[in-house]
Amino acid sequence: MIAAGAGLVENFKPVLLAFAGVLVYSAYGLLTKDEEEEGEKDLSDDPIVQFVRRFLTVSDGYDGDNFFTSVATRDERTGIETVARVATPLLLVLAVIELTDVVFAVDSIPAVFGVTLDPFIVWTSNMFAILSLR
Repeated sequence: MIAAGAGLVENFKPVLLAFAGVLVYSAYGLLTKDEEEEGEKDLSDDPIVQFVRRFLTVSDGYDGDNFFTSVATRDERTGIETVARVATPLLLVLAVIELTDVVFAVDSIPAVFGVTLDPFIVWTSNMFAILSLR
C-alpha cells in the first residue's frame, strides 16, 4: 500500500487531495460520535465482523486455544449426521484485528504523505505505529 501510494503521489500530485478527504472524513466520524454509545456493545453487527463472516463459518463457542473445531450437524430431512470443520470465535477475533490494521494503514498512510513524500519515512513510521499497537 505504501509503495502504491508513493508511486501514485509521485506521478499524480492531486491525489493528496483525496488523501486529505479520507482524513477529514475520519476526523468528522470521530468528532460526531455519540459518547453514550460507549460501553458494552454487540459487535456481531460490526461491518468488519460481517465481512469476515462472509468468508468464514464460525462456531458459537471456543474450543480451547484452537482456531478450528469440528461441529456435528444432523440434516432434519434425511437424518444423516455430518461433521463440519468450522472456525472458532478466536480465529474471527484474529481476522478482525488484522483487518483493523489494514484500516489503520489506510487512514495513517495519507497523513504521513501529507508531511513527507519519502517512502522510507512513511514505511518506518507505519511499521513503528503497528508495532506499538501490538
